[in-house]
Amino acid sequence: MHHPMHLKLKDISITLPHKPTATLRISALFPGTSSPDFADSSSPDIAALPPSSTLLVFLNGLILPRSSWTECISRFLRIRGDSHRLGRSSSTSSASSSSDPGFKAAEPTSRFESAPVPCGSGSASDNGIHPHLTLQPRRENEYEYEIPNILTYDRYGQGSSDPDPSDPSDPDNDTDNDTTPYGHTPVDVITDLHQLLLLVSRQFLPLCRDLKDLDVVMVANSIGCPLARLFNDARFPSSSVRVVGYLFLDSMMANSDFVDSVFPDPDAEGFVRERDLKEGVSEEDLRWTRKMFRQKFHPSVGNAERLDRRGLRALLPWSDRPKLTVPARGDGRDGMDGKDGKEQEQGEGDGGGEGEGEGHGRNDRKTEKLGVPEGHEVEEGPGGEHEGGEGGELEKTMARNKTKESTTTEHTQITRPKVIVIGHDWDVFADQNEKGPMSIPKAVINGYMNPAWQRYNEGLTRLAAGDGDGDDDNNVVPVKIAKGCGHFIQKDDPELVAREVDLLLRRLGL
Repeated sequence: MHHPMHLKLKDISITLPHKPTATLRISALFPGTSSPDFADSSSPDIAALPPSSTLLVFLNGLILPRSSWTECISRFLRIRGDSHRLGRSSSTSSASSSSDPGFKAAEPTSRFESAPVPCGSGSASDNGIHPHLTLQPRRENEYEYEIPNILTYDRYGQGSSDPDPSDPSDPDNDTDNDTTPYGHTPVDVITDLHQLLLLVSRQFLPLCRDLKDLDVVMVANSIGCPLARLFNDARFPSSSVRVVGYLFLDSMMANSDFVDSVFPDPDAEGFVRERDLKEGVSEEDLRWTRKMFRQKFHPSVGNAERLDRRGLRALLPWSDRPKLTVPARGDGRDGMDGKDGKEQEQGEGDGGGEGEGEGHGRNDRKTEKLGVPEGHEVEEGPGGEHEGGEGGELEKTMARNKTKESTTTEHTQITRPKVIVIGHDWDVFADQNEKGPMSIPKAVINGYMNPAWQRYNEGLTRLAAGDGDGDDDNNVVPVKIAKGCGHFIQKDDPELVAREVDLLLRRLGL
């Protein structure tokens, strides 16, 4: 087997059937594919890799293009390669030394602390696994972690992809369209993504007869996170896709206007200094912050991609619902096959979710710290667990995936998704805002924005919870904080993201 750390993503252009006049640029790795698009001298061993029925999809924010994921993916492939080598050398001892059949936890790469969840010596968290979330055990004689299918792409109007052909052609002179400079909507984006996955599954993936044959895991940053949620929304045909895992990296607060919902107005009639002013914050600080955030981040502000954010609050008014679900294989909901999704009536909405409010004091409830000490070792996250054993032959992997498609046993049939939520480092984010072009005082960010974002993130952790409030559900992982990282976590610490992706897949048994 070719060592995964030497594998590279291949860049190609894709034309979607419902938008034939424009191309999307994707970077992808599809193990076992025989497509000529991926058969060249730069990646001679891709076709020889065991095919996979798992698809990793990386979703961009508004700022960074698909290339922002390259280093994370490279490190993820290295981790998978290390797991493969350790697995082959430790197959005998693995089964006898682990409480989970077929699983062996190696020595953790680092200690990590959790606040306020304690991680005492010998706890599950010492090995990088939350005590309430155990790894899915593999079946007997299955020890190797496979290389999943990997897909990154630039949305229309972003990076090296063409502009969206459905957008108004001349935003500067289009007097008949009062929504310019706005173009495509979030619903348009998930329609495009659904069509992209349909095309990819049919053309490039050897084990996939239908998109529903895949287990999809989405890794998203910023606005990519609410887009991933909308993709699963039962109102849209894309919800028929089996998205079994989500890694949210500093999700955009989809239900916020980033002004009134976060920072109180010192000139409003109901403003009370003693109640509404946080320590170290003046009324003038609030006026300046509200002005800057309205200019830069309000949903009415346009962007280079021409993604219209104005209706997002109405689509996702709460951070903890609608719940994320996994459709059963063979679900009767059909794909779109070239038909555009129809967006529901939109409006500003009241945004009444956890991300809103008038800002409270620092709230560290249910937050786990992810450290980034020297060498990029994480304090909270994967601790280096590996599985051991023989395997890797094409026939064995195809048989394993065939079994995964048809089995209904509890440890192989994924019926509820896993959701991991990672937020930025409060102090780093506040420092960046103070030293950046907006010059927002740190006290304002730490007093209002960071607590509101934390409450929003806590809601996201409950998206895969049961029917109760979710606080005690063992499918709920507390919010993690990426120490040393600002908003673009994949850029600031690609090693952390790579480890979290690997851990999420192993929690799912993938």
